[in-house]
Formats: sequence, C-alpha cells, structure tokens
Amino acid sequence: MEAYQAIVCAQNLPSTDFKDALVTTGLIHLIVVSGSHLILLKEGLQKLLGNCKRALLIILVILFLYCGVCKLEPPVVRAFMALLLSLLNKKFKLFWSPGRVTHLAGLSSLALFPEWLFSKSL
Repeated sequence: MEAYQAIVCAQNLPSTDFKDALVTTGLIHLIVVSGSHLILLKEGLQKLLGNCKRALLIILVILFLYCGVCKLEPPVVRAFMALLLSLLNKKFKLFWSPGRVTHLAGLSSLALFPEWLFSKSL
C-alpha cells in the first residue's frame, strides 16, 4: 500500500527494508514520482487522444494538473518545463540540442523556485 501511495500520490516511502532495498539497487526512481511518470502519462494520453484537434492542449492541461497533484515536486516540474521547451523548440525551429533543453528546463525551474538550488532531486 505504501509503494502505491508513493507512485500515485507522491507520498514519501517510510524507512523500511523495502525502501532500503530500492535505494541500494538504484530502483527508488521507479517508485517515487519523477519526471518519467510525467512522460509516461503524456505518451498514454497521446495514444488515447490520437490526432484530436485539441489533443495537445488537453494533454498540457492534464500534465499541469498532474504537477499540482504531485505538489510541484522538483523532478516533475523540471520534466514539465522540458516538455514545454521541447514543444517550443519544435514549433519555432530553434534547433536546440536535447542537452540545451534540459539545461534550460533546469534554469527555468530554478527561476520559478529558487529555493530548489540545492535540491538533490532537481
């Protein structure tokens, strides 16, 4: 039940043998809400909505709400910013590399939440 709450509701896992095993093996990132969850949700929504006229807008609104449900945790916000920047990069043909998009996503996240400067999860 605790793993389910961590995956879906962004609640912290209590210190248990299970959590220690996940940390030791490096699998903790599969359990805690992270940017990969946002990307997985985006891909699922794209499959579900297909080429619907307003699919992109619907997806962005749902992803924004998902960020809110996840309490605006740094990795989720950074992933959302990276997604927005990737869309801008493609639309305006800016030719930014994936590394530049990642860098700008981190900087824009810090601009919104400067207290994350020393966050390990950003």
